[in-house]
Amino acid sequence: MLTDAPKDFLRPLGPCEAYFWLSNQNSAKHFIVAAEIKGTTTVASWQAALDAVQRRHPLLSVCIDTDASGIPYFRSIPNLPIPLKVIDSETGQGWEDIIVAEWETPFPVKDALLVRTTLLYAKHRATFLFAAHHSIADGLSSTFVIRDILQSLSGMALKTLPTPAAQEDLVPPPVVQESENGTESNDNSAAPAPSAPGTPLKRDPSTLQVRGLCLPTELTTTLRERARAEGVTVHGALVAAIVLAGKECRQEWRSSPVRVVSPVNTRKIVGRGQDCALTIVFPIGTYDPQSSAQFWDIARLVKSDLKGVRTKEGLAMVLDGFRQLLASKPGMPEIAQFELHACASEMMVSNLGDLEIESQFGDLKLESFWGPSVFVGMEGEQIFGAGTVNGALHLLHTSYSAIPKCLETTERILREVLA
Repeated sequence: MLTDAPKDFLRPLGPCEAYFWLSNQNSAKHFIVAAEIKGTTTVASWQAALDAVQRRHPLLSVCIDTDASGIPYFRSIPNLPIPLKVIDSETGQGWEDIIVAEWETPFPVKDALLVRTTLLYAKHRATFLFAAHHSIADGLSSTFVIRDILQSLSGMALKTLPTPAAQEDLVPPPVVQESENGTESNDNSAAPAPSAPGTPLKRDPSTLQVRGLCLPTELTTTLRERARAEGVTVHGALVAAIVLAGKECRQEWRSSPVRVVSPVNTRKIVGRGQDCALTIVFPIGTYDPQSSAQFWDIARLVKSDLKGVRTKEGLAMVLDGFRQLLASKPGMPEIAQFELHACASEMMVSNLGDLEIESQFGDLKLESFWGPSVFVGMEGEQIFGAGTVNGALHLLHTSYSAIPKCLETTERILREVLA
């Protein structure tokens, strides 16, 4: 319970939101996406649309503060517009360069909005980049924000949404059962923590690489249809392809299993709409294929690994774990140690799926969507963002120690297994 809540108090942070608030102070945990837009706009119209979207989504107007006892809460900052940095496209900068530059600027800990934007602008074409602190948003949130901006640009009025609740408040706590020896136990669906601890990520800006690859619509369609026929998900197939590509391109991966973070969208489970709010969990699976002959077996294993957290009971167990972690009142050192053991991984595949937004907004067209670019915070990690727009799967690879040609090798493997 917060003590002496100020008048600009919005609500306390939920356990997952508080986890990211603490974690971000140790290792930057914001994320970045980029959307390429075709059509005629002005800088002033972009700023007006951004202002309208900020009014629509309450968490785009907050900072994080603490009460007298140290409990974090969202504090409203009225009348402070979201920063919009405008870069003329004639400078020659690409959106990949802007994402690299974004990673050199962590979000302030206090008294600042938890979102910022960049517009790579030309009169008839623009790329909009959205960067947000994970305590207020996730990858799908960014797609809804960008959709709302494009709707506003096309002349649509936007309704203001209520303040979204923390996802933990939308799921009943797990059922506690009494075991045979009389002690309390839970049917825990969470995956066990990785056995070998990770090493903190060294963030050398000179080594950071951000690269995108768009798979053709024909290949994307074939992948979706074949995955359905095999009884797997596109996400599982992507994980299988990227793990195999990594093992082929990096010798160190060949002799050991690869631990993969797969963020899971929990919106349907918790009943969340298209709000801008953190609504994910991020389980880890371990995979060790020796050849592409095991491709569909790995894809099936990925689906099986994620099955537990896709149920209300399994999700409740995972969220209860965060409640217990935050109830111990950890500081940054404790969170850092927790992450090195519980979040150790070689790779993340953050797949937003077939984006639940249209691509045509009046005279404006959403041509491409890239991201999210994000980090767990482990040395050597390879991060892959994925999303399908206009029928084409867009892949984004972010890493401070990028595996060369990993995206191209992933595409080649997909073509081979789908042939």
